Amino acid sequence: MIKKELLQVFPTPILIVKYQDSLDKEIKFVEKLKLELNGGDNRNYRTVNSYILKYKKLNKIKKFIEESIKIFSEDVLGYEDEFYITQSWANSNPRGSFHHAHTHSNSIISGVFYLRKDKDNPPIFFNKTPDTGIQPKSKKFNTFNSGQLLVPINQGELILFPSNLNHSVPVNKSKTVRLSLSFNTFANRLGDEKTLTEVIF
Repeated sequence: MIKKELLQVFPTPILIVKYQDSLDKEIKFVEKLKLELNGGDNRNYRTVNSYILKYKKLNKIKKFIEESIKIFSEDVLGYEDEFYITQSWANSNPRGSFHHAHTHSNSIISGVFYLRKDKDNPPIFFNKTPDTGIQPKSKKFNTFNSGQLLVPINQGELILFPSNLNHSVPVNKSKTVRLSLSFNTFANRLGDEKTLTEVIF
């Protein structure tokens, strides 16, 4: 009999957290914010203000996001440094729009909070950066051989992920506008004093 031990080396964590309160007031507020086109061919929009979580009317959502970041950074990633939200903005994806594949520079943890997303809106699409041009045929897909992942998200859910994880939004073929709130974070400190890598901000 063959003895075997399977190790999952360097997995990428993604955390989904559910917001429990009503979003009616927040949705109405965000819908009134001024938008600008976010790229020519994408046909999607984002708020002109890229610090919208500083608005008092979004304080409850901000507190929820900050608590979730703490859970993700401490309980999942095992970090002891504190993280704070840097920029935050809303995305509006009407019918026919999409969001190109991208990562978030100058950020450690990024997230998307779904203010309004019905079942017909597109999910978020994560894509692994290929390490090799070799692609054997798979008889079934799993976490080891898959390079792409579609994550269905519902209204009021927050998804947190490492900022360097490539992601996009497929074309919205529904009649409903996909409305979300995105943000970046950074740490109040990096490195460690004993290893001579410490940077305090």
